[in-house]
Amino acid sequence: MAFVVSLLLLGCVGTGDGVPIPPSVEEGAAPQNTDEVVALLEEKCAGCHFGSAAPKGLSLEPGQALGHLIEVSSVEAPELLRIEPNRSERSYFVVKLAATDPRRVGGRMPLIGKKLTGKQLRVLKRWIDAGARVDWLASETDLGSTDDLGAR
Repeated sequence: MAFVVSLLLLGCVGTGDGVPIPPSVEEGAAPQNTDEVVALLEEKCAGCHFGSAAPKGLSLEPGQALGHLIEVSSVEAPELLRIEPNRSERSYFVVKLAATDPRRVGGRMPLIGKKLTGKQLRVLKRWIDAGARVDWLASETDLGSTDDLGAR
């Protein structure tokens, strides 16, 4: 009888989907710097989101990226910030990149080119969940600069 109960309990465990895996265990753990984050933004976003005519006013050019992304209300969903540090699930940036999310207004980003892979999206989400730390954006390839941080 104990064997049958054990099998029933094991059947209730499920596949493990949705169970958080510590970043130190999961492949592609949180970046130690923003090289990977900056590379993704440059590859997937900056081609369109650049200059004074950037869509929705989201320019990712040097000196402006941070001021346009972090703790700024989304144009399409003003109740959400573009990036809410430590809260990727409440960041409209993630909503726009995710395969499905009922909060998204308009098309899934990027509109042109290949969509982000699951691994790429996890990299960005981990960066946001780790605080979207500004000091991580201090490399030579930085899309923004510390000059645009103001009084953060």
